[in-house]
Amino acid sequence: MKKLFTGIGDSIKKMHSGNKVKSVKNSSSLNFKAVASDLFSSKSILSQMVLVFLLLIIIPVSTIGFIAANTASKSMIKSAQDSITSSTKQTSDYFDIFLQKAQDMSMQVVANTNIQEFLDAKSDEMPVMDWVNLQKAAHEALNSINNTSNEIVAKILSNEGKALGEMVSPPDFEAVKATEWYKIVDEAGGRGVWIDYSEGMSDTKGATVIFSANRAGAGLSLVRMIKSLKFRENIGIVFVDVSYQKISSVLSNIKLGMNDSTYLLTNEGVVLSTEGQDAEEALLQKQFIQEVKQRSEQSETGLFTVNESGQELLVAYTKSPVTEMTVITTVPYSTISEGARQITKTTILAGVIFVILAVAFGFVFSLRMT
Repeated sequence: MKKLFTGIGDSIKKMHSGNKVKSVKNSSSLNFKAVASDLFSSKSILSQMVLVFLLLIIIPVSTIGFIAANTASKSMIKSAQDSITSSTKQTSDYFDIFLQKAQDMSMQVVANTNIQEFLDAKSDEMPVMDWVNLQKAAHEALNSINNTSNEIVAKILSNEGKALGEMVSPPDFEAVKATEWYKIVDEAGGRGVWIDYSEGMSDTKGATVIFSANRAGAGLSLVRMIKSLKFRENIGIVFVDVSYQKISSVLSNIKLGMNDSTYLLTNEGVVLSTEGQDAEEALLQKQFIQEVKQRSEQSETGLFTVNESGQELLVAYTKSPVTEMTVITTVPYSTISEGARQITKTTILAGVIFVILAVAFGFVFSLRMT
């Protein structure tokens, strides 16, 4: 009998325990449905608290992120603009110093006593040996001046058709006097003029004189009249050629790390670059070159953007008041804005992460409270 009552008691306990488990399962199911219902209900405390936490994070993070990204972008662009402008100005200053050497060499030629005596002398009015000695002394003087620089070479043509320097034969001086560049140099009154002097520089047979082809071997040429210190009249011309290779080398060594390119626009409108003379005609047709020509007439320095064949370029230029040469630096705007875009992407990613954390934290905290 005792065993019977014990078995009935155990059965009742099992039934009670089973009902309790079912009750807990039903309760959990009801709680999850209730939480989900409250979360998506606009009137429930849970959804309102999650929304509050979300707004408290989204608004500050978005505001701070926008301000930070905008400020950083502007700062990077401003820094790049300053770097480009500064580099262009420094390059222009360098060319002023470098090209001053050509001016100095031309003055050394004009003032040299041996060269003056050679140009003043009349070969048919003096003994042959005296003439040979004068010519030898003048050649040595010119070689001595030229040895001071590997990139700059001076050459001389006298009014009598005598020549010093690298040439096959002297050109016809009367043909030279009829050229436009000679008139410009003559009107300069003894000042050095940066000019292309190739016109008219050929001998009587039409062969081009070696030193006349200044656009072939030289990037720039300074031409100055030589006035006799004794007779106070023009007795010749000195040509000082600056190596194109040297100019190209200087331009190629200027790198800002922003896919930048540097050019030298001469006072005659010729564009010197690292691409060589073959690219000059194509470069002259570029929009940014035309824009620089127009702007440099109004201001010696400038910074602007231009669309070049579908690519936006940031262009800086500086025109030298001494040589009237203009240094131009171009940088693709996409290179500058790449850093700004990267900052914006990082800010957006950080904002998304914080929003996710805000939703999770707000949900857990609100759920515990409710």
